[in-house]
This record gives sequence, C-alpha cells and structure tokens, in this order.
Amino acid sequence: MRDLRDDVVVCGLVPYGEADLVVHLFTRAEGRLGAFARGAKRSRRRFPALSAPALGRAALRERRAAELWDLLELDVDPVVLGLAADPRALGHAAYLTELCERMLPEAEPSPEVFDLLWTALRLVATGGAQTALLRAFEIQLLRQLGWLPELTARAGPVAALEVGGLVGAVRAGTVPFDDETRAAALALLVAPLDALPAFEATTLRAVSRLFAAAWAQHVGRPLKSVAFLRALAAADVSATDAIAVAKPSR
Repeated sequence: MRDLRDDVVVCGLVPYGEADLVVHLFTRAEGRLGAFARGAKRSRRRFPALSAPALGRAALRERRAAELWDLLELDVDPVVLGLAADPRALGHAAYLTELCERMLPEAEPSPEVFDLLWTALRLVATGGAQTALLRAFEIQLLRQLGWLPELTARAGPVAALEVGGLVGAVRAGTVPFDDETRAAALALLVAPLDALPAFEATTLRAVSRLFAAAWAQHVGRPLKSVAFLRALAAADVSATDAIAVAKPSR
C-alpha cells in the first residue's frame, strides 16, 4: 500500500451509508481517482468544510486490490468557501470540474490539466463568474487532450468549422466559425487565465462552438452543470455563459 499527500480538486461526493462518503478526486500525481472517506459526514477534524467542487490538500492511502483509495483527511482551501453564496460562480466551477471528470480517463496523471483546472477554479472563487475564462479553459483543455483543430494553417478566409478543421464555406455538416472568431479563439488559447483579453458576448458565443463541436464528436453526453447554468440564464437574461450545442449547418 502507498500513502499519498497531494493537492486535489474535489469533483463530487456520493453518500455511502449514514456517515461515510465516496469522494471523486482529481489529483496532480495520480490523476482522477475515487476515495472512501470513512466518517466524513461526522468528522470535522479530518474533513473540515468538505464540499464539491473544491480545492484542497489530501492524505490518501492506496488499498491493495481495491478500486477506491482511503481518504484519511482533506483540508479544503478556504478560497472556495464563498462559491456557495454565488450560484453563477458555483455553476462555472462545477462546469470546469465536470469537464475534466468526463474527459480525462481514471488513474492517468495529467499535471498540466490539473494545474489548468486548479488555476481556473481559484479565479472563479476569487473573481466570480467570467465567461471568457470558460472559453479559454475549454480551448486550452482541448489542446492538452490533443482534440483542438488546427486554427492557424489555413490560407484564405475562414467561414466554418468541421471535424477536420477550418473550411472556407458554410455547408452541411459544418459549424459557422469565421476569421474574427478564429482570432479570438487563438488569443484565448495563448493567454494566461489570469490575464485574458476582453471580447464581446457575441464573439464569446461564437468561440464556444469550437468546444461544442469537439464535445459532440468525442463525448456527447449531457452535463449536469450545463443544465444548472442554463436554468440560471433562463432566470437572468443578462447571463452570457453561452455554452453552445454544436449543430451542423443545413
């Protein structure tokens, strides 16, 4: 058995019996894993302020011939405690976390993606909901996974996006994606998450089609966090999260 002490992102909590939890974690060293937190519902000493999504520092022990690790203790970073008071920021944090939980395989370390998610969650927790941050995270995550279409190689004007990359005309099976949108996507791809350029909401909505097309191709399953954000947007017409669903042009 191995002991591990590592930074973690808490992705989800599943009740188990009256006092225990199964905790879905993303760790820098081991990637995604599940852990059994014995007595977590009652122990404020070992699991203070345990919630999801959250950041923290965990002590874990691998169990021989078992899928779940033992979660011995977890200290939640207090920076995320304010998310519960801001539903839209909480929705953004849940969305970022759920993307990584769905798109990354279990037990495969991905420190670059971990650091990207860690940074993004801290920015949401300290700065609130930021639509540009969602778009930048999506594009930079696609690059880390090797799913990002080529955005720079095409000569001439761009009109649409298809499975193979960018094309010059909108046609059946493509998603509108013009030169202005490509320029914005490239800027968000290379910018640090804490120094993103400003774009109009309409431009960010157009950029979101890039990730939506990749999601539809590689994953396609609905996200709980998207349903939550859309419900918030329906109640607040000023919301601009614009999480798109890719639909081929007809």
